[in-house]
Amino acid sequence: MDDTIQHFRERALNSTYSTDREAAIEQLGALYPESEEAGRRAILRTYAEIARESSHADDRRLAKNWLLDLYDDDPRGVARTVVTTFCRIALEAKLSDERRDALDRLRHLAVTGVPDSLEDRIRETFLEAAEESSYTDERRRARDGLAELFGADVFGDGPLRDELDVDVEIGETSASDGDSTDSVSDADSPAPASTAESESTTTYLGVSLAEHLKNARSDAPEDCLQRAEELASFVEGTPVQDPGYEAVLDDVTSLVEQLEVVADTRDELDEDRQVRVERVATAVEKLYLRSSR
Repeated sequence: MDDTIQHFRERALNSTYSTDREAAIEQLGALYPESEEAGRRAILRTYAEIARESSHADDRRLAKNWLLDLYDDDPRGVARTVVTTFCRIALEAKLSDERRDALDRLRHLAVTGVPDSLEDRIRETFLEAAEESSYTDERRRARDGLAELFGADVFGDGPLRDELDVDVEIGETSASDGDSTDSVSDADSPAPASTAESESTTTYLGVSLAEHLKNARSDAPEDCLQRAEELASFVEGTPVQDPGYEAVLDDVTSLVEQLEVVADTRDELDEDRQVRVERVATAVEKLYLRSSR
């Protein structure tokens, strides 16, 4: 491997300074057109690793953009790396926004044309997301992609088809009653089929989002901020009959404001802020667990 590529690869992956990492990512992209095959593979491997695994949201975004730009210039040489990377992101990324974006990217790639073997990989990814994702919007995007790209018969007669039928019935019922169907298509909520199921879903989502925030306290501050924003939006939009609700809402809103201050200035949260993140997340968990009793 070219020493220059290795130098920038190590900086892109390991530098403690965000500006240094971003500059290295850009340099690797500039080196790609003139590099030998081994160097190109190393650059693509670096971008794929950052896009999937970096704890820094800006680095992940920049690496994904470079992969897509290189694909536009050299689809034959880059297609396998791009497709496999976005397939893994669609199923493994911590943030729902990134998983949804990956599904959309894969759908576009399949429409514009990829080799048959990669088309099969996209199909398998969509099937897994459609069957196993806990988020309604992700399942819908995967199902829409399957229907558009491979035909409706991919659903068969199993659980995925049953869920599809349930969604249609719910939509028809809402329309006939004159009610809005916005709640059915909510990006982060399974569509409720009854009051009891709705309450159970609310508890599940409240606890789940709180756990995601708690787990993100040691991630990059911008990632923790995004989790806190998701949780704050949920709590604000999902009030419960509990005397502690207003205090918990104030706490999670205040946490978002505090994280906004440090998100762009630090590579990690200090111990005191991590403790506060955990305390607020735990308070949200207890709030929604109480509401389900």
